Amino acid sequence: GNTASDSPFDPDDGRWVEIWNLVFMQFDQHKDGTRVPLPRTGVDTGMGLERTSAVLQGVYANYDTDLFRPIMDVVQARLGHDDAARAASQVGYRVLADHGRAMTFLIADGVVPGNDGRAYVLRLVMRRAMRFGRQLGFDGPFLGHVVDAVIATMLEAYPQLVERAEWIREVVAEEEARFARTLESGLGLLDELIGRVKAADGSAIGGADVFKLYDTFGFPP
Repeated sequence: GNTASDSPFDPDDGRWVEIWNLVFMQFDQHKDGTRVPLPRTGVDTGMGLERTSAVLQGVYANYDTDLFRPIMDVVQARLGHDDAARAASQVGYRVLADHGRAMTFLIADGVVPGNDGRAYVLRLVMRRAMRFGRQLGFDGPFLGHVVDAVIATMLEAYPQLVERAEWIREVVAEEEARFARTLESGLGLLDELIGRVKAADGSAIGGADVFKLYDTFGFPP
């Protein structure tokens, strides 16, 4: 909290961290500012375990705790980044730590990448991680190293990760290879679309094509 005794409470001064919130759901606010009572009101409250861990470990962000930091350390070592480069690419590091953990647990629980339901969610999570990894500087398969870092970090509490490690790595490697092929096809389509738009003196790719690039090939809008 704010340690200056003569300072008023300012939630934007950078020295406050929310660990618990209360949300009272009572109205649906329209664009014009009018509020209509909800058919069902409620109260949502939560104090996340990871937020609490951050407080107990004396850090400001969940990603600075021992749940995520070891994973990002492995990513840094593999990329050969110094601390300044890591800080400059903070978002990418956090995506790999968060998505890497999610995909490892999902695959350990029996989910495999696919085109429907939770399988599709896993595929999107993995492809977003792959995209950020490429932006960080990986030019080949790398998620296996992230999986190993997740397992090493979580194995004491989740020994089943070790039991299924080989299967997890196999699924990840296959999806990375598939994404590499998909990315190549998607880049070809993107080049074709850009050429078509320029030929018509346009300046934007149509929404339907943007969605196809996102939904089918994992390209961000």
